[in-house]
Amino acid sequence: MSYNTETNEWVNWVEEAISKKRIVHYEYEYFRNIKEIGTSDLGKVYRANWKNNFQFFGLKSLSNINDNAIKEIINELELYRKIDSHENIINFYGITIADQENQFGKIQKYLLVMDYIEGETLEEYLKENFHNLTWRKKSDLAYQLARVVSYLHHKGITHRDLNSGNIIVYQNTVKIADFGLSKRIKEATSKKKIDLFGVIPYIDPKRFDKQLYPLDEKKSDVYSVGVLLWEISSGKPPFYVEGQPYNNNLAVKILQGYREPIVPDTPADYVKLYTECWDGEPDNRPSMNNVVNRLRIINLQSGARKTSVNNQLTNERTNLNGNENSSNNISYQIIVNKTTEYIFETINKGLLGKLHILDYFKNNNINSQEIYDWLINNQENSNSNFLLGYFNYYGVATNENHEVAFKLFLKASEKDHILAQSYVGKFYQYGLGTIKNEKLAFEYFEKLAYRNYAIGQVDIGYCYSQGVGTGKDSNKAVFWYEKAVKNKSIVAMSNLGTKYKNGEGIIRDDKKAFELFKKSAEGGYLYGMKMLAYCYDNGIGTNIDKQKATEIHQKIMNKKKNESSDELTLRNREDIFSGETEESEEMLKTKKNVHNNRNQKEVSIHSSPKTPPNRVYTGKGIEEENDEELQKSPIELKRDNVSLKEVVDIINEYREGKIEDIDFTYTQYDFPTTKEHTATLDIKIQHPMKKFGTKFWLKLETISKVAMENKIKEKILCEWVHNNDKKFGNYSYSGTK
Repeated sequence: MSYNTETNEWVNWVEEAISKKRIVHYEYEYFRNIKEIGTSDLGKVYRANWKNNFQFFGLKSLSNINDNAIKEIINELELYRKIDSHENIINFYGITIADQENQFGKIQKYLLVMDYIEGETLEEYLKENFHNLTWRKKSDLAYQLARVVSYLHHKGITHRDLNSGNIIVYQNTVKIADFGLSKRIKEATSKKKIDLFGVIPYIDPKRFDKQLYPLDEKKSDVYSVGVLLWEISSGKPPFYVEGQPYNNNLAVKILQGYREPIVPDTPADYVKLYTECWDGEPDNRPSMNNVVNRLRIINLQSGARKTSVNNQLTNERTNLNGNENSSNNISYQIIVNKTTEYIFETINKGLLGKLHILDYFKNNNINSQEIYDWLINNQENSNSNFLLGYFNYYGVATNENHEVAFKLFLKASEKDHILAQSYVGKFYQYGLGTIKNEKLAFEYFEKLAYRNYAIGQVDIGYCYSQGVGTGKDSNKAVFWYEKAVKNKSIVAMSNLGTKYKNGEGIIRDDKKAFELFKKSAEGGYLYGMKMLAYCYDNGIGTNIDKQKATEIHQKIMNKKKNESSDELTLRNREDIFSGETEESEEMLKTKKNVHNNRNQKEVSIHSSPKTPPNRVYTGKGIEEENDEELQKSPIELKRDNVSLKEVVDIINEYREGKIEDIDFTYTQYDFPTTKEHTATLDIKIQHPMKKFGTKFWLKLETISKVAMENKIKEKILCEWVHNNDKKFGNYSYSGTK
């Protein structure tokens, strides 16, 4: 299509779609670093950045089409409007209208704005990498392919042209480039009959039958998928003989039932599946949804996993912006890859984020500010996307910015970055940097779980346990925790131990619970340590041993004392990213024992749904003997943002029993300038939805006038709580110097 031959139909459609916001219009002037990188069936293809975004986009011109193809392009774009962003589809974002005079001279006016993918076809990928592919990787490729075709069918879209030459593999991720547009464009722009010989093995045999049958296009896609599953298992195109093209004879033989032989050592269930898919009778073929479900089971049985984390991290591209051969850039990229690998290892073990990463940088003489500055200008691969998001989330070398972090995690997740996918799920689950969507969070966890990643298996287990994004199902929770335990997750060990101890979703077994808590504790997981101490305290699955229980409690206290308040706050919030934690009700009793080991200046109390009586301080910093009966109303404080609505919500949830664990620590001391006795309240809340801690000031009997100026929001909150004592329970202090 050129400027002189554009049809009114196309122009009108584009203008109407843009005006009605059915399609996003990208102003061409804001694209930068535009570079021609190749051609497609539509025309030339360019790579460019949008504004100051680090992400590359692909720009496809429409120079190789005529008026007959316009309807096909419009139809394709209408199909794109029906789908959401999908990790296995090269996504369409919108249209840009180029200036007629520009740096490329004859660049066409209308360009499609797409994902920029530097991958290779499935055929090329298998040819070059098959000898390095484990069965796990092969089965995951098959699962990804089936899943995306099933997704299209769910949206009412059939592809009709699936073959290993038009499926892209990018960083071990399957990508469908279009919905059969290439074939339809060729049909629309050619006056001759299209040569199908190159794709004969992938075509539904019913198309070769001289008798006319109404084809079920979805079942035709299933046939193609069956052939592709065989190709993934064999590493070569079907019926391939070097130097011999496909011909009509092959089509006739396929119609008569000719198929490729089974590849030795292929799992029987996998063979059964693809042979059903390529059955000559469409009615005998399974649906794509059935194919996906069966591949999930096959993957679980074989322990299928996308790829080892080490491979994912070390195989990242290192041809970086502006200086591809720079040894300095390569050195930075190696640091980024190693850092991301370290984060994965610590989180998968139930260890935590910012504190550990800062220690990691310190121990390895890495300047976090230098890494951050380099990441800003080098965002071409998923590890760089993820780590910059990680820095923004935790405020490493920059201010915390959840919105930016979410966008970067999402970008990395679309490149199949495992950690990023986990974080995207968590952000959706808790509404961090985006709108809360538990169902979508569940879907992200589910993808990781079925690909045998412990981090996803723990999270989906928790979702089933608590009904997050799905219905409650203790049996399924146990199933996934068991899978994660096999993958050596110390978080899952603790969670599964709780299920055994409580007899939820499984027959109660205290000895098994004790063994799991012990393994979790030995791995350094805090809640595993707490539950192990509880077992020794109460003789659960073992003999009562108060000395061992005390030693474990002391280890827990020492672990906390080594962290500053800010780090502890971040650590508590980080708990949500090490896999959700199941904690039994008996832990509430255990917590009461902890305050006995504290000094007289500090008292720890666990709150409960009881309406608390007046709290009396003696002025000596020591609680009355009956203090164990005194409980406090819960209060929620965020470090940066406090609203009264959130306080009301947290109290209501607490009253309903949704909050299981709140710790209050009160430290008393005098202000020499006022001679008034004042208390600092340090609240650490562990809640199914939020985990954090903070401090604010309270004066005995009245709100303290010496609250720090930069804690105004907290002061307002204190006043509100104080004025609403009658509604939410007595919450007053009295005492004299």
